[in-house]
Amino acid sequence: MVTFAQVDFTFDQTYEPSWGFNHLTVEEQGKQVQLLLDPSSGAGFRSKSAYCYGSFGIRMRTSDRKSKGVITSFYLISHQINSEGGHDELDFEFLDTNGGTLQTNVFASDKEGRAKLVHLGFDPSKDFHTYLILWTSQKVEFQVDGRSVRVFWNDGRKDFFSKPMMVEASIWNGTWAGEVDWTKAPFIGQYQSFSIDGHKTNTTLQCAGFQSKSAFCYGSFGIRMRTSDSKSKGVITSFYLISHQINSEGGHDELDFEFLDTNGTLQTNVFASDKGGREELVDLGFDPSKDFHTYLILWTSQKVEFQVDGRLVRVFSNDGRKDFFSKPMMVEASIWNGTWAGEVDWTKAPFIGQYQSFSIDGHKTNTTLQCDPLPNHERRIRSDRSSG
Repeated sequence: MVTFAQVDFTFDQTYEPSWGFNHLTVEEQGKQVQLLLDPSSGAGFRSKSAYCYGSFGIRMRTSDRKSKGVITSFYLISHQINSEGGHDELDFEFLDTNGGTLQTNVFASDKEGRAKLVHLGFDPSKDFHTYLILWTSQKVEFQVDGRSVRVFWNDGRKDFFSKPMMVEASIWNGTWAGEVDWTKAPFIGQYQSFSIDGHKTNTTLQCAGFQSKSAFCYGSFGIRMRTSDSKSKGVITSFYLISHQINSEGGHDELDFEFLDTNGTLQTNVFASDKGGREELVDLGFDPSKDFHTYLILWTSQKVEFQVDGRLVRVFSNDGRKDFFSKPMMVEASIWNGTWAGEVDWTKAPFIGQYQSFSIDGHKTNTTLQCDPLPNHERRIRSDRSSG
């Protein structure tokens, strides 16, 4: 979930115009949108849903007419205001059309002053480029064409960007960034690739899920889990390990147990440096909503095992790679709606996932290191498992 999959979605499947309607044009049968800025108005669009966490990307091209003060943007923003009037926001903003003054910015409950400029090394008006915001409970990462250009880490706050956010884009004139040369108008920003990989919700909720307090290198990670007894497709109840350290190519490691519905469809998946496509379904032989069951991930430098109630259901072995799941990982759990797994029947809501048994047998570390093989600990884990 941390890369931008350029799925062939049309604009109206995921987005809708939000303002400046006569300055927004949908082109190429919904595959491209242009936003126009002139002295009378700019324009913008937004997602049809709010989201809690995910990977949000778009392909964008700025105007080739040069001027200061023309703001071409792609961003996430909350429309739920807390008791102090604060909002959350994560921004990509071009501050002009003079060759690419790109700014990233974050607002957490209206606290600002965190703007940073990005040196792109190219003219963003010459072609489309991919701009992606990865939002998790531990960090926000900004990527351009798969290259990490900024990471903003959670400093321990429980409410770290905890408000659902809409995905939006706009073109407008920001006088704080310079006076627009209106003799060059109109200014046109163009957008493509409208897929969204995030957890849909509504703007009145808080973003839910939990994670370990530490990152780990290797170990035995289990939990007891019970899925909702309200039946529907698309309700993802999960337990997983995930790295929050991005390598030079933007990759991450991830090991998943995911129920794809509340009807008992369990999937295991592995991502090694963002290489996925290794999903496997598990035949449980029971209804996971009727009682708690134990789901365990054993991670060593040589293999990953997935177990259910002590029964081995999958082994993913090291094929000789030195960096086999070598990034420290957090242990996490969540419930969310994945449209890729089917449309949720919201008449059956709420859907409740339950968890028990929160012990972890792993090697604590931090997210900036690499994992070195620890054969003594791995031997102890294997011994404990075989004797239990």
